[in-house]
Amino acid sequence: MFSFKKLLVLGSLLGVATAQSNYEGTAIEVFFDNAPGGCGFNIGPNTLVLFLSEDMFAENLCNKTVAVEYDSQVQTIKIGGPCATCSGTNVALSEQVFSNFGAQSEEIDVVYTF
Repeated sequence: MFSFKKLLVLGSLLGVATAQSNYEGTAIEVFFDNAPGGCGFNIGPNTLVLFLSEDMFAENLCNKTVAVEYDSQVQTIKIGGPCATCSGTNVALSEQVFSNFGAQSEEIDVVYTF
């Protein structure tokens, strides 16, 4: 019989016990033409990427995946670096993310989880 402590250790080793948090914020649309992002990879017009405010960004978050929800639609994208013009829980999303959501403005309210 497994003890609770053994299950926690096993879960940690298997990577199943990961805590995630939900954040709400306003997302602005940003445009890139094969330019490097803050996390060291090039971002083109078709790249799915999110930029966190400098308040929330940390180097260890580079390339981690984030679930972003808008208008009952969810996209899984990766963190591309910090957003210098964002504050608090506000973020910037690439042009392709906005296009996939069918957003009609350059600023939308989103919920994101990572």
